[in-house]
Amino acid sequence: MVRTINEATVKSFYYASIEELRRHVRDWLIAYNFAKQLKAL
Repeated sequence: MVRTINEATVKSFYYASIEELRRHVRDWLIAYNFAKQLKAL
């Protein structure tokens, strides 16, 4: 999971501040978890 996040965010974009990075990672995780089909709750 960490590798997927790194490739989708940190290694693909430049962030001016840590808050911008946190906001993008949070938004990415929400989208990822929403699109992912969960096998179990």
